[in-house]
Amino acid sequence: MEKFIILSHPRTGSTFLRNVLNQFDGVECDPELFNPYILKSNPEISKFPVEYLKKLYVSGGTGKGFKLQYNQALKDNLTQIWPYLIGEEDIKIIRLIRINKLKLLISLRKAQQVSEWNKFSELNRKKNKITLDITYQKCLYEFKRFTRVENEYHEKFKKHPMLTITYEDLIQDYYKTIDSVKSFLNIDAPTPKSEVKVKKLKLSDELTNYQQLKDKFKGSKWESFFEY
Repeated sequence: MEKFIILSHPRTGSTFLRNVLNQFDGVECDPELFNPYILKSNPEISKFPVEYLKKLYVSGGTGKGFKLQYNQALKDNLTQIWPYLIGEEDIKIIRLIRINKLKLLISLRKAQQVSEWNKFSELNRKKNKITLDITYQKCLYEFKRFTRVENEYHEKFKKHPMLTITYEDLIQDYYKTIDSVKSFLNIDAPTPKSEVKVKKLKLSDELTNYQQLKDKFKGSKWESFFEY
């Protein structure tokens, strides 16, 4: 059995990837076990987090995994899971990143405003109508933070088998990306058809101060985020 984790920031397509993986016979990918809502409904995880993970990976099948975000399990005894997972070097890491950190920030802000985190839900229509004004300082801080956290956890799990895929490839080059995941997890099955249609919005329609930010970041290493 292949043991794995989908490791990511929020708003990077992890729910979509999980749903795809769960369509393969013998593969089971649980949701965010350390999401506060799941912890509230399953107190066993909070009380005995490491023991819960050990039992999780005992079950049979082709593959078993779960979603884990960088901002989870950072308090109290939940922190025990990180050294445990890092020490279990046979656990495969699917490192899911979003290249365009501006789009990531916008998606996070919109989800926070409507309290909805499933990108493909009915409330997605409401998020599409939201326009934001994000300061240059906030953008710069978040661009650096997103990147720093990704690099920190890449280093922490460097001894694990690791596959890095991007949100952009998952959406734009779905079959090739899922084929790479199948190969990584040793899944021998046809790739299910993708039913996801992502509405492309102009950044100028999402940010009221888009042009000012674009001008401010011109010539920086973050400049490309404003060209999508």
